[in-house]
Amino acid sequence: MAVGSAIIAGLGLAYSVYAGETGAQRSRKGLRRQQTAQRQATTSALKTSRDADQANRAAANVPDISQILFGEQGGSIETLLTGPEGAASKKVLGRKTSLGGGA
Repeated sequence: MAVGSAIIAGLGLAYSVYAGETGAQRSRKGLRRQQTAQRQATTSALKTSRDADQANRAAANVPDISQILFGEQGGSIETLLTGPEGAASKKVLGRKTSLGGGA
């Protein structure tokens, strides 16, 4: 009976080792897949960011025609120096401006 118990214990140990190795292999395979997916996601995010930056640079080089047309139709064009009243409604050189000069 002792021999049979030893054989069963040996088989149990062998199965435990086999199951552990199989689990470790699956873990390594899963880790490789996760790392690959992470690299792909990072690459995709960088490409998207570069594409957005390029689109923003291209859009920055296009003039805002709507503001020009609005000014031609009697509206005022606001700038950082003249404010919402525009340059046409001010005596820019005759009074204090956003530049800090004037009378």
